[in-house]
Amino acid sequence: MEEKKIDWAAIPDTAFDLDKLPTQKIKYKTYLLGAPKVVKARVPSLKPNTSRGVLEAGPNMNLPGIARCFLEDSDGQFWIGTEKGLCKYDGENIEIYGSAQGLLGESIYSLMDDNQGRIWIGTIFSGLFVMDRKAGLISEVTDSFPHTSQTIGLTKDKSGNIWVNRINNGVSIIDPTHESIRSLTKKEGLLGNVTVRSMHDRDGLIWITTQNGVNV
Repeated sequence: MEEKKIDWAAIPDTAFDLDKLPTQKIKYKTYLLGAPKVVKARVPSLKPNTSRGVLEAGPNMNLPGIARCFLEDSDGQFWIGTEKGLCKYDGENIEIYGSAQGLLGESIYSLMDDNQGRIWIGTIFSGLFVMDRKAGLISEVTDSFPHTSQTIGLTKDKSGNIWVNRINNGVSIIDPTHESIRSLTKKEGLLGNVTVRSMHDRDGLIWITTQNGVNV
Protein backbone atom coordinates (compact mmCIF):
# COMPACT_ATOMS: atom_id res chain seq x y z
CA MET A 1 0.00 0.00 0.00
CA GLU A 2 1.36 3.39 -1.01
CA GLU A 3 1.17 6.18 1.55
CA LYS A 4 0.92 9.84 0.58
CA LYS A 5 0.80 13.02 2.64
CA ILE A 6 -2.30 15.18 2.42
CA ASP A 7 -1.76 18.45 0.59
CA TRP A 8 -3.99 20.64 2.73
CA ALA A 9 -3.38 23.67 0.50
CA ALA A 10 -4.95 21.84 -2.45
CA ILE A 11 -8.18 20.96 -0.62
CA PRO A 12 -11.14 23.37 -0.98
CA ASP A 13 -12.02 25.03 2.32
CA THR A 14 -14.83 27.07 3.85
CA ALA A 15 -14.55 29.63 6.63
CA PHE A 16 -15.76 28.05 9.89
CA ASP A 17 -16.39 29.68 13.27
CA LEU A 18 -17.94 27.45 15.94
CA ASP A 19 -19.20 30.47 17.87
CA LYS A 20 -21.18 31.71 14.87
CA LEU A 21 -23.20 28.54 14.38
CA PRO A 22 -26.94 28.64 15.20
CA THR A 23 -27.10 28.06 18.98
CA GLN A 24 -29.82 27.23 21.49
CA LYS A 25 -30.02 26.13 25.10
CA ILE A 26 -30.39 22.38 25.56
CA LYS A 27 -33.86 21.23 26.54
CA TYR A 28 -34.33 18.05 28.55
CA LYS A 29 -36.99 15.69 29.78
CA THR A 30 -35.55 14.26 32.99
CA TYR A 31 -36.46 11.06 34.81
CA LEU A 32 -35.29 9.30 37.96
CA LEU A 33 -32.73 6.62 37.18
CA GLY A 34 -33.86 3.29 38.54
CA ALA A 35 -31.60 0.67 40.07
CA PRO A 36 -30.08 -1.52 37.34
CA LYS A 37 -30.87 -5.16 36.82
CA VAL A 38 -27.76 -7.11 37.87
CA VAL A 39 -26.91 -10.47 36.31
CA LYS A 40 -23.88 -12.72 36.57
CA ALA A 41 -21.64 -12.37 33.54
CA ARG A 42 -20.61 -15.47 31.66
CA VAL A 43 -17.24 -15.91 29.99
CA PRO A 44 -17.13 -14.77 26.33
CA SER A 45 -17.08 -17.76 23.99
CA LEU A 46 -14.89 -18.54 20.99
CA LYS A 47 -16.55 -17.37 17.79
CA PRO A 48 -17.17 -20.30 15.41
CA ASN A 49 -15.24 -20.53 12.14
CA THR A 50 -12.72 -17.81 13.01
CA SER A 51 -9.01 -17.77 13.79
CA ARG A 52 -7.82 -18.54 17.30
CA GLY A 53 -8.29 -15.88 19.96
CA VAL A 54 -11.48 -14.27 18.57
CA LEU A 55 -14.12 -14.19 21.31
CA GLU A 56 -17.82 -13.45 20.99
CA ALA A 57 -19.60 -11.27 23.57
CA GLY A 58 -23.37 -11.11 23.30
CA PRO A 59 -26.41 -12.90 24.71
CA ASN A 60 -24.12 -15.88 25.34
CA MET A 61 -22.44 -13.92 28.18
CA ASN A 62 -25.76 -12.63 29.56
CA LEU A 63 -25.90 -9.33 27.70
CA PRO A 64 -29.54 -8.43 26.94
CA GLY A 65 -28.86 -8.23 23.19
CA ILE A 66 -26.27 -7.79 20.45
CA ALA A 67 -23.40 -5.44 21.41
CA ARG A 68 -23.04 -2.43 19.11
CA CYS A 69 -20.64 -0.02 20.83
CA PHE A 70 -18.24 0.22 23.76
CA LEU A 71 -16.92 2.89 26.11
CA GLU A 72 -14.27 2.96 28.82
CA ASP A 73 -15.16 6.03 30.87
CA SER A 74 -12.83 8.35 32.80
CA ASP A 75 -13.20 6.14 35.90
CA GLY A 76 -12.08 3.06 33.97
CA GLN A 77 -15.55 1.52 33.92
CA PHE A 78 -16.49 -0.48 30.84
CA TRP A 79 -19.85 0.20 29.18
CA ILE A 80 -21.54 -1.76 26.39
CA GLY A 81 -24.36 -0.40 24.25
CA THR A 82 -26.66 -3.12 22.96
CA GLU A 83 -29.85 -3.41 20.93
CA LYS A 84 -31.76 -3.85 24.20
CA GLY A 85 -30.18 -1.45 26.68
CA LEU A 86 -26.98 -0.14 28.27
CA CYS A 87 -24.69 -2.42 30.29
CA LYS A 88 -21.83 -1.85 32.73
CA TYR A 89 -19.45 -4.81 32.86
CA ASP A 90 -16.93 -5.30 35.69
CA GLY A 91 -15.60 -8.73 34.70
CA GLU A 92 -17.98 -10.58 37.01
CA ASN A 93 -21.38 -8.90 36.86
CA ILE A 94 -23.41 -6.95 34.31
CA GLU A 95 -25.57 -3.99 35.31
CA ILE A 96 -28.37 -3.47 32.77
CA TYR A 97 -30.15 -0.15 32.19
CA GLY A 98 -33.28 -0.13 30.02
CA SER A 99 -36.79 1.27 29.93
CA ALA A 100 -37.49 -0.03 33.44
CA GLN A 101 -34.64 2.19 34.72
CA GLY A 102 -35.73 5.27 32.73
CA LEU A 103 -33.72 4.75 29.53
CA LEU A 104 -36.59 4.98 27.05
CA GLY A 105 -34.34 4.39 24.05
CA GLU A 106 -32.87 0.89 24.30
CA SER A 107 -31.49 0.41 20.77
CA ILE A 108 -28.05 1.98 21.32
CA TYR A 109 -25.53 2.83 18.60
CA SER A 110 -23.05 5.19 20.29
CA LEU A 111 -21.66 6.10 23.71
CA MET A 112 -19.49 8.95 25.04
CA ASP A 113 -18.66 10.34 28.48
CA ASP A 114 -18.36 14.06 29.16
CA ASN A 115 -16.00 15.94 31.46
CA GLN A 116 -18.65 15.91 34.20
CA GLY A 117 -18.63 12.10 34.31
CA ARG A 118 -22.02 11.66 32.61
CA ILE A 119 -22.69 9.09 29.88
CA TRP A 120 -24.22 10.31 26.61
CA ILE A 121 -26.24 7.62 24.82
CA GLY A 122 -27.13 7.77 21.12
CA THR A 123 -30.02 5.58 19.98
CA ILE A 124 -31.26 4.62 16.53
CA PHE A 125 -34.98 5.13 17.22
CA SER A 126 -35.37 7.37 20.27
CA GLY A 127 -32.84 10.19 20.04
CA LEU A 128 -30.17 11.21 22.54
CA PHE A 129 -30.00 10.61 26.29
CA VAL A 130 -27.57 11.56 29.06
CA MET A 131 -27.20 9.49 32.23
CA ASP A 132 -25.96 11.01 35.48
CA ARG A 133 -25.43 8.11 37.86
CA LYS A 134 -24.14 10.35 40.68
CA ALA A 135 -27.34 12.43 40.64
CA GLY A 136 -29.52 9.39 39.95
CA LEU A 137 -31.06 10.99 36.85
CA ILE A 138 -31.44 10.22 33.16
CA SER A 139 -32.44 12.91 30.66
CA GLU A 140 -33.70 12.91 27.09
CA VAL A 141 -32.39 15.74 24.90
CA THR A 142 -35.38 17.49 23.32
CA ASP A 143 -33.69 20.40 21.49
CA SER A 144 -35.78 22.32 18.97
CA PHE A 145 -33.42 22.04 15.98
CA PRO A 146 -34.96 19.98 13.17
CA HIS A 147 -33.70 16.45 13.72
CA THR A 148 -34.47 12.82 13.29
CA SER A 149 -34.44 10.41 16.19
CA GLN A 150 -31.48 8.55 14.70
CA THR A 151 -28.31 9.39 16.64
CA ILE A 152 -25.58 7.03 15.48
CA GLY A 153 -22.26 8.73 16.24
CA LEU A 154 -20.76 10.57 19.23
CA THR A 155 -17.28 12.00 19.75
CA LYS A 156 -15.72 14.46 22.21
CA ASP A 157 -13.33 17.25 21.20
CA LYS A 158 -10.43 18.70 23.19
CA SER A 159 -12.72 21.36 24.70
CA GLY A 160 -15.16 18.75 26.00
CA ASN A 161 -17.87 19.42 23.41
CA ILE A 162 -19.89 16.40 22.27
CA TRP A 163 -20.31 16.10 18.47
CA VAL A 164 -23.52 14.25 17.59
CA ASN A 165 -24.04 12.65 14.16
CA ARG A 166 -27.72 12.71 13.20
CA ILE A 167 -28.92 11.08 10.00
CA ASN A 168 -30.20 13.65 7.46
CA ASN A 169 -29.58 16.62 9.77
CA GLY A 170 -25.81 17.05 9.93
CA VAL A 171 -24.08 17.39 13.26
CA SER A 172 -25.22 18.84 16.58
CA ILE A 173 -22.43 20.17 18.82
CA ILE A 174 -23.24 20.09 22.52
CA ASP A 175 -21.42 22.11 25.17
CA PRO A 176 -22.24 20.14 28.35
CA THR A 177 -20.77 22.82 30.66
CA HIS A 178 -22.92 25.70 29.37
CA GLU A 179 -25.76 23.39 28.28
CA SER A 180 -25.91 24.81 24.76
CA ILE A 181 -26.34 23.07 21.42
CA ARG A 182 -25.17 24.23 17.98
CA SER A 183 -26.27 23.05 14.56
CA LEU A 184 -23.79 22.27 11.76
CA THR A 185 -25.37 21.38 8.41
CA LYS A 186 -24.71 21.74 4.68
CA LYS A 187 -25.80 25.37 5.02
CA GLU A 188 -22.80 26.00 7.31
CA GLY A 189 -20.31 24.15 5.09
CA LEU A 190 -20.78 20.40 5.52
CA LEU A 191 -20.53 18.41 2.29
CA GLY A 192 -23.82 16.72 3.10
CA ASN A 193 -26.42 16.39 5.86
CA VAL A 194 -26.22 12.58 6.05
CA THR A 195 -23.46 12.09 8.63
CA VAL A 196 -22.48 8.78 10.16
CA ARG A 197 -19.35 9.26 12.26
CA SER A 198 -17.07 11.98 13.60
CA MET A 199 -13.54 11.44 14.92
CA HIS A 200 -11.23 13.60 17.02
CA ASP A 201 -7.57 13.18 16.00
CA ARG A 202 -4.39 13.86 18.01
CA ASP A 203 -4.02 17.30 16.43
CA GLY A 204 -7.43 18.38 17.67
CA LEU A 205 -9.11 18.18 14.27
CA ILE A 206 -12.64 16.77 13.89
CA TRP A 207 -13.20 14.49 10.89
CA ILE A 208 -16.85 14.16 9.78
CA THR A 209 -18.07 11.58 7.28
CA THR A 210 -20.97 12.54 4.99
CA GLN A 211 -22.66 10.98 1.97
CA ASN A 212 -20.63 13.34 -0.24
CA GLY A 213 -17.19 12.97 1.33
CA VAL A 214 -15.30 13.97 4.47
CA ASN A 215 -15.12 17.35 6.20
CA VAL A 216 -12.21 18.23 8.51
